[in-house]
Amino acid sequence: MVEGEDDEELMDVDEMDYRPVAAAAGPVRRKEKKGMDFSRWREFVAEDAPPKRRQAKPLPPTKQSAQKIDVGVVGGATREKGLGGTSMQQLEIGNSKEESGGAALMSDVVPRNLVKQADARDDVRNVGGAGDLEVRGEGMVLDSGEPSLAAEINAENMARLSGMSAGEIAEAQAEILNRMDPAMVEMLKRRGREKSGSRKDGAKAKGGDISGPGKISRAMPGEWLSSGEHSGHSWKAWSERVERIRLCRFTLEGDILGFQSCQEQQDGKKARVESVGERDFLRTEGDPAAVGYTINEAVALTRSMVPGQRVLAHQLLASILNRALQNLHKMDLIDNIKELNFDDKFNDWQAVWAYAIGPEPELVLSLRMSLDDNHDSVVLTCAKVINIMLSYEMNEAYFDFSEKVVDQGKDICTAPVFRSKPDQNGGFLGGGFWKYNTKPSNILPHYGENDEEEGDDEKHTIQDDVVVSGQDVAAGLVRMGILPRICFLLEMDPHPILEDNLVSILVALARHSPQSADAILNCPRLVQSVVKLLVKQGSMEIHYSQIKGVNLLKVLSRYNRQTCFNFVNNGVFQQAMWHWYRKAYTLEDWIRSGKENCKLTSAMIVEQLRFWRTCISYGFCITHFTDFFPILCLWLSPPSFQKLSESNVLAEFTSIATECYLVLGALAQRLPLLHSVEQLGKQDTGVSGTHVETWSWGHAVPMVDLALSWLRLNDIPYMCSLISGQSKNMLEGSYLTLVISSVLGMLDSILERISPDGAPDSCLPWIPDFVPKIGLGVITNGFFSVLDNGALGEGEQHKSFNGASLVQALCHMRFQGNLSCSIDRVIESATTNHTEHLKESETGIAGRILGQVLQNIEMFGRGGPAPGVGFGWGACCGGFWSLNFLLAQLDSHIVLELMKILSLGTEGLFTVNKSMNLDSMTDPVAITSERVSSVLSVSLIAGPGQISTLEKAFDILFHPSILKFLKSSVHCVDSHMKLGKTFERDITEDEYLDFSSALNSHFRSRWLAIKKKHSDKYTRNNSGIDAPKIQETLETIQEETELAEAVNPPCNMLAVEWAHQRLPLPVHWILSAICCIDDPKGNLSTSTSNAVDVSKAGLIFLLGLEAISAAPCLLAPLVWKMHALSSSIRSSMDLLQEDRSRDIFYALQELYGLHLDKLCKKNDRGHSAKKEGSVATVEEEKAISTEVLRFQEKIHGSYTTFVESLVEQFAAVSYGDILFGRQVAIYLHRSVEPAIRLAAWNALSNAYVLELLPPLDKCIGGIQGYLEPLEDDEGILESYAKSWTSGALDKASQRDAMSFIVARHHLSGFVFQCRGSGKVRNKLVKSLIRCYAQKRHHEGMLKGFVLQGIAQDSQCNGEVSRRFEILKDACEMNSSLLAEIQRLKTSLNG
Repeated sequence: MVEGEDDEELMDVDEMDYRPVAAAAGPVRRKEKKGMDFSRWREFVAEDAPPKRRQAKPLPPTKQSAQKIDVGVVGGATREKGLGGTSMQQLEIGNSKEESGGAALMSDVVPRNLVKQADARDDVRNVGGAGDLEVRGEGMVLDSGEPSLAAEINAENMARLSGMSAGEIAEAQAEILNRMDPAMVEMLKRRGREKSGSRKDGAKAKGGDISGPGKISRAMPGEWLSSGEHSGHSWKAWSERVERIRLCRFTLEGDILGFQSCQEQQDGKKARVESVGERDFLRTEGDPAAVGYTINEAVALTRSMVPGQRVLAHQLLASILNRALQNLHKMDLIDNIKELNFDDKFNDWQAVWAYAIGPEPELVLSLRMSLDDNHDSVVLTCAKVINIMLSYEMNEAYFDFSEKVVDQGKDICTAPVFRSKPDQNGGFLGGGFWKYNTKPSNILPHYGENDEEEGDDEKHTIQDDVVVSGQDVAAGLVRMGILPRICFLLEMDPHPILEDNLVSILVALARHSPQSADAILNCPRLVQSVVKLLVKQGSMEIHYSQIKGVNLLKVLSRYNRQTCFNFVNNGVFQQAMWHWYRKAYTLEDWIRSGKENCKLTSAMIVEQLRFWRTCISYGFCITHFTDFFPILCLWLSPPSFQKLSESNVLAEFTSIATECYLVLGALAQRLPLLHSVEQLGKQDTGVSGTHVETWSWGHAVPMVDLALSWLRLNDIPYMCSLISGQSKNMLEGSYLTLVISSVLGMLDSILERISPDGAPDSCLPWIPDFVPKIGLGVITNGFFSVLDNGALGEGEQHKSFNGASLVQALCHMRFQGNLSCSIDRVIESATTNHTEHLKESETGIAGRILGQVLQNIEMFGRGGPAPGVGFGWGACCGGFWSLNFLLAQLDSHIVLELMKILSLGTEGLFTVNKSMNLDSMTDPVAITSERVSSVLSVSLIAGPGQISTLEKAFDILFHPSILKFLKSSVHCVDSHMKLGKTFERDITEDEYLDFSSALNSHFRSRWLAIKKKHSDKYTRNNSGIDAPKIQETLETIQEETELAEAVNPPCNMLAVEWAHQRLPLPVHWILSAICCIDDPKGNLSTSTSNAVDVSKAGLIFLLGLEAISAAPCLLAPLVWKMHALSSSIRSSMDLLQEDRSRDIFYALQELYGLHLDKLCKKNDRGHSAKKEGSVATVEEEKAISTEVLRFQEKIHGSYTTFVESLVEQFAAVSYGDILFGRQVAIYLHRSVEPAIRLAAWNALSNAYVLELLPPLDKCIGGIQGYLEPLEDDEGILESYAKSWTSGALDKASQRDAMSFIVARHHLSGFVFQCRGSGKVRNKLVKSLIRCYAQKRHHEGMLKGFVLQGIAQDSQCNGEVSRRFEILKDACEMNSSLLAEIQRLKTSLNG
């Protein structure tokens, strides 16, 4: 600690700056000694620093700021002023000089600010690495009390440079460059340019110091974009987009105001609270250039000393984040990509969102600190910002819509995820398991008992929290202890608005992951505090926080059956449902309560019913039906719609009615099988020994009578407008359609318990009376009225209520028609032919719903470009979390249900029914192809938790009838390529069955398997409330299968994680069957004995899809298809041993060769168009950017190792197999990346198997693809020359192998036609001539080298003479080489 005398002397030295604020400087400096300044945190936590140095660090910044910083920082401010910009630093210094009153409020701003700026400049130099030498040396001295070794070396270099003139420095630089290899110099220059660009534009923040390898916080947002995967935009392009937001200024409403210049940006990329506060103070004078805030400035203001500024900062951040979310929601993906220019006028809200919640601003840390503020207004605005950052409203809109679907499936966790990297042992096949951005163990770190002895620095630091928040904002908040803080705030009886926001935060965190839900359950008193909100004493009013509290209980229950059981056992369920124990009221009483009360009541009842439905799915709370029925029956019958419309509460009523019938549908699934003799005697038992309750048929039958009243469409207004397609009352019609959909779902569940799906076809002993009523209600009320007149014609237009179909309207409204299939299974009626006609007609409509271009959701190599949750992943339009994607998944259900109906026949899915009129049908092959494409489209849409959907799709795709159809469809390929022998071999029925079973088993195990999680030693009990211990009993083994099937088993979890599974499928998922043979370690989940059969069936399946031009199959890039063929033979040649598989392999090679030639022609046209200044078409631009064989970019960055192993296999076991050689030769194609071509050539040359490659005319694709354009890569040319001189090409020249033709062509073209590097050309020529002098048998090879490209009939003496002159010039007057050239010329002329 510096004594008072030293302080006074130093104050006297800098009297001009410090005298006005000397009185107020002391208190602020004493606060700094208490550890509130984190700018020097690295010095305090350094392990190797001695204790004395640590104690000496908190020195007042007087000596160093006066002696050192003036040169680097104040000088920088002077330079900014000279450039014409108004420097923020000058404004701060001016403020401290002029106004003593204002300066007294900011007494220590100038010295502390200068020190912080110097530290920030030093951080930037450490990353950039190419800054000014003088300034860099200054930063080294500032960073520590005594100079380091690097600082001493730098000082010595600076002293030496200072004694040299400019000419001497230039001469020394030239001397160094002459001594170095030119290639090394060029590499260093390129690296310097890259570092300079990174220092100027991007990506430091604090990520370089705080994160480990592979972490988001280190890589910056640009690393989230895999190279070249997002609409042709590279990693660098995305990184520049995000880093550009650093300079973006926003208005208080969140709109983008503009971009500040680099001169306006403060050094260090981090805004200071003091500088922003001073600037705001000076804005009272109306400086127009200072309007707006950057995101960093807004984050800095959240730590201001003035509460009003903190509130303003939070409001600004809320406006920015909310505006970004709203614009992401409104984005049209295709139009956005087409019109993306990224100029100053374009508002790149995707980049704004990614930067704001990314690692650089450290927004999560600032918000967590603000939540501990003493001012209620700051805490309230902070809670609002956290809600927006967690995308609460957007995510809840998605889940609210999914809850209204009959077959909703499971809730999906919103935690950000990324794909695991492909492994070479798995054939580099993408689509690996998803992983969390941050490890689940990082959410709640566990500490030992001896934390104090071991040191807190090693256990838990603030920097660790910052790292985790940069990877996952929700995980960072939980790790920073937000849950105990929320619990404390809830216990303090907060304002209703704050209470609402706090519960919303809990809901968003609970949806994050099972680990976050466990953290909420295990936080002391947190769940109890939420439950107390539901039953406030003396309050009959409903608050939004209570509605969200019920939602929180429902979300927590969906993660674990035990959690739900604890809620029921401890009375939490009864407390959440206390409104249902009140006296029943009438619909008129509900309407008279007012619009606002109806809205709140509706929202509360809906959430309570969803909570009840969750408990029913687990087998709990079914007996509560008798208690809740008095209020439940109010919403089960059609009301007086006129009264509801007059009071404008129709939407509220229909939402309750929809949920009521969804609850009845869940209860119907708990019914015992009607014809189970064992269960008929147990209908009234209620609860079984395993805590699973069942519903009674005595309660279900009256509910069917109430449901039938909703099927009378003529009695329901607005339905005519909906069915006829009129815009009038369309919104009201959509509300009622939701109710009818839930009614149909409930009836379908009841019919399912009479005749289960998949049950053996046998006559039922009897059927209940309501079954014919259901069938008649559907038939006579216009559901299938379209069957009589065929209104599903070409126009597909709604003509009138009598001529249109409700099924068609439901299809357009994206609802399911499972009911007709259930009725068909229960009763045999005269409508069979009509239903068959419906099946054939509706398939075309359902298939065309999926006709739009499917986009792979892996836009950035991760689930999204930002570490938010759910919608906060930051993808355009929400990506997977958009309502459009959810509607597309509902469309896929329609398609599969219709396909399921079509497959009821004994002949299979794609066999035309003999009873149908074939004259009215179009081409059966075209219809079948359309259906296959539709099912393939469905496979790409299915997301996590939809494994059953994909199982149905796989059953359809790999049915033996499909394989027969695909086998018969390949004849069009035969006629096109004239491969007659390929398809002469027939496949027996047993082989079709074996292939079907092998493919179905492989794709299920490869793509639908769930990765088993390792046991966690810190496993929590998922309760949050003390639960009584249940005595463990042995599981009873049922002796009869009928008893086990009588009651649906309860599920154990109603939520699904993105992590540990593979869905959605990648575009190339079909190719996994071919690649599974290249799996020595079993990574592709296919046994070795079965791998060959799977690959054989996969070849047939793939060729058939190519033959019918299935759209999703065509979406897979050609580079993946070529790679799949290589993978199938990399580890074994078993596929090429069988004649049939060999023929199919050859057919695929030819087919892809034709595709490759077309792409090369498009590529050539695109390049020629660019040279001529014209504009290429969209297809040609796509071919240029994406459709080339970029194996290293598209498949894997280490693809060279794959090529080397493939060549090793080729050299070991191929014995010159023509198909194997063709596949290896494709890596020498000119459309392949130079690195891959070089690796392939070197591997072939080192193994001395270049002669085993086939002739050029027998390679895949056209000859010109291997020869044009001429090779310009010097490394590859040198490899060609090395193989020539080493003798590796001797046998290749004798066998006319493509390797020798390619090497001779490109070497000759480079030497005689290209204007490349003269040094490289001379080197190549000398090596070839020396080899010719030593090996006389190379004379023929060298003659061909000279005469390459010259017509044989007239040898163009002038051209030959010119080439010999080039050879002589390359010899550089070497007499021995010139003599050899003369001898070669004499031999050629002779």
